[in-house]
Amino acid sequence: MTNRKTARTASLAAIAALALTMTGCARSLQFSGALRYGNLMTAPEARESTANARAQLLELADSYGLETRYAGDKTLHFVAQAPSFTVTQPDGAVEERADTRIVHVKVKFGEGIGRHAYRYYCWVEGTEPVLFTDEDRARFGLALLAVREIFEKPIETDFLGG
Repeated sequence: MTNRKTARTASLAAIAALALTMTGCARSLQFSGALRYGNLMTAPEARESTANARAQLLELADSYGLETRYAGDKTLHFVAQAPSFTVTQPDGAVEERADTRIVHVKVKFGEGIGRHAYRYYCWVEGTEPVLFTDEDRARFGLALLAVREIFEKPIETDFLGG
């Protein structure tokens, strides 16, 4: 029974490795969302809030270490290197390794959900490193949550005019 279970586990691991190899540098969508704010303001205030939202996102992303790849009027594109991880060697030594994946976040203003709104989405380019553990995945997930927080912060607005 144990040999059958071991063979099945090895087969599943081989299939998973093959799937990862075949996807190459495919995009893996991690999160997306939108913030609509123009419905709560007059048109001039909403236009000003869009400019403010763009400036705030650029500043926040920079403060968190995201690189601005593109900053147009209606689109922002940020990138970041995935955090490094550690591998414990058979002799007990710990080695730090680079995760070569790139995290992308794109923000689009006023497309499809209203004029005074923005939509953001994040994807990861590349494949998971060899010897990546569940603990490494959890740390990577926490890093993605930290990135998501940047784009989920409410924009500074003055709804009541003073």
